[in-house]
Amino acid sequence: MRSVPEKLARYVCTGGLAAIVDLGGFLLLSRLGWPLVVAAAASFLVAMLFHYVAASRIVFAHALSWSRFASFALASLLGLAVNTGVTSAAAYLFALAPPWAKVLGIGVAFAVNFSVNLLVTFRERH
Repeated sequence: MRSVPEKLARYVCTGGLAAIVDLGGFLLLSRLGWPLVVAAAASFLVAMLFHYVAASRIVFAHALSWSRFASFALASLLGLAVNTGVTSAAAYLFALAPPWAKVLGIGVAFAVNFSVNLLVTFRERH
């Protein structure tokens, strides 16, 4: 069984790779002429699927399952809402520069996603 710090380190790596998949997919789809929102949503979904498989195997050492995928997807959507909410609040309510607001949003959403996946989606059952 992996320790929480080891899981966190692995989650940072798999999350970083998922971010690259998201950005790369978005750039590819945008260049192919897909509408911005459709390209963003599609690349997010592909990255989420990639991150679920990577987190299942590399971070939490669990087999893939539809129920875990559903939980992971809900956590990802929660993370997206937190990211958007924190970014917006930091920029509009606290006048933080947009890039710094986004960094804050990413950080808070990452913490939420990791916590939900550690404590709910991939909870160790004894």
